Amino acid sequence: MDSMKIQVSDVSGRGGVYDLYELFEGDKINVTAQGLLDIAAWVEEHRAKLEQESDVERELDRKFWEHEAKDQAAIAKEWRDYRLEGDESPPTPPSQLK
Repeated sequence: MDSMKIQVSDVSGRGGVYDLYELFEGDKINVTAQGLLDIAAWVEEHRAKLEQESDVERELDRKFWEHEAKDQAAIAKEWRDYRLEGDESPPTPPSQLK
């Protein structure tokens, strides 16, 4: 998540037609200069709603990565326990784990 990035580039080199790239999926559309102005006007008109939706997306991303980190820690512990099963040596201090 949180991977939607947009890139705008001038197709013609002289202005007038632009490519909008969505960098995560690789989708691309061509937009005229007027089209970009229309998008900018729409964004400005709906800025509060977009900011609210963006906040929700960021919170979902945060929760996802927090959950993912917990899962990865549990998997690492399971593998470590499996690897050391039957080993009577003292556990390796966390500062020395890689």
